[in-house]
Amino acid sequence: MLYSAFVTKLRLFVGDIETLTRDAWDGDAATKSFRTNERPILEDSYTVRIGNVVQTETTDYTLDKDTGMLTFVSAPATGDDNVTMDYKYVRLKDDEWLEIIKNVIRGWRKKIWTDAIDASTLTTTAKTSELDLASISSRIFKVISVQYRTNTDYDFVNVDADYNVKYMEEQNKIQFRPYFNTSGYELKIRYLEYLDDNIDLTDTVVDDLANRYFTAVQYKAASEYLDRFMAKVITDMGVKITKETYQSLNAIRALKKDYERKSEMELSRVRPVMPSTNIPIARFKIRS
Repeated sequence: MLYSAFVTKLRLFVGDIETLTRDAWDGDAATKSFRTNERPILEDSYTVRIGNVVQTETTDYTLDKDTGMLTFVSAPATGDDNVTMDYKYVRLKDDEWLEIIKNVIRGWRKKIWTDAIDASTLTTTAKTSELDLASISSRIFKVISVQYRTNTDYDFVNVDADYNVKYMEEQNKIQFRPYFNTSGYELKIRYLEYLDDNIDLTDTVVDDLANRYFTAVQYKAASEYLDRFMAKVITDMGVKITKETYQSLNAIRALKKDYERKSEMELSRVRPVMPSTNIPIARFKIRS
């Protein structure tokens, strides 16, 4: 599943689906700019008319689809509701929904994570006490175990049997005491990493996010959506109160609180238990 499909699922959950509407204004032969009641406006979804004559974009008018500002080259003639615009809109653009997903991932960094093992990237370097893990991942926040083997004829053994090992999260480095005297020993590192928040709509959603954590993320994302929606409701209160779809601010706040509660409940149900690290202080030292 791509993030574009993920966004579609979130839209359906909260009802932020494309809606067709029409706005009408009175021309006065002086006013050139009009603002739509709803926005953002979807690409290629709108038709502008003056007195039932379809207008041509860029030639007759320009439209800022984010702000809903419609500006004509020449002011429309005087008339009652003679300036009309049919268009489709949503509450949030796709990139705004993507930012909400990123915010959930960032906020839950040590709650939704991946347990991974790398056994092919790194080898020991003689007389070097620190090993940079950037070539494995820049999102590591905990190292569970470090193993090594002198050649492929042997099994991996825990480094902690022979060395003091420490993971430094801020530097994303492993520190050995004492250091290896030999280069080229294969290293096998088990680690935990945050989910990637550097994402685009065309990227593929990682399996855990698309499956295991989806419901929890859905509720959490819906809560942030309502935060953004409430600001618009306050701004447009006079308009919304006359529509059947109007929801009071208190009702939205109550729904947001319910989404928050459900997101935490679902997350507590599916989140994995944080494994304990397996790199204690070494009991003795051998020469490598």
